[in-house]
Amino acid sequence: MPEGFDLDAEQAAVGARLRARRVAGERVVLSPIAPAPGGLRLRGMFDCGETCWWLPVSGEPAEWPVVLVDVNGLGWQQLPHGTSEFLDRWLDARSPSW
Repeated sequence: MPEGFDLDAEQAAVGARLRARRVAGERVVLSPIAPAPGGLRLRGMFDCGETCWWLPVSGEPAEWPVVLVDVNGLGWQQLPHGTSEFLDRWLDARSPSW
């Protein structure tokens, strides 16, 4: 993580923004957002503002799929694999574009 990046603070800020949009009736990512049980957990942010999340579907983090959310929270994509495979595919330019 870059120096000064606070993952917990970013999780709180982005999560609050997504929950507020949901309450306002906007179409946002369907999954609950942590700290809600089973909620998405922020994994990181891209320079463009898109976010990368884990979806805790089991007790084994290696099985958690990656969810990519656009900067506005209006577009998202759940990938069928975890972070390691996502990074491997992304670095090899094999990740789907959205």
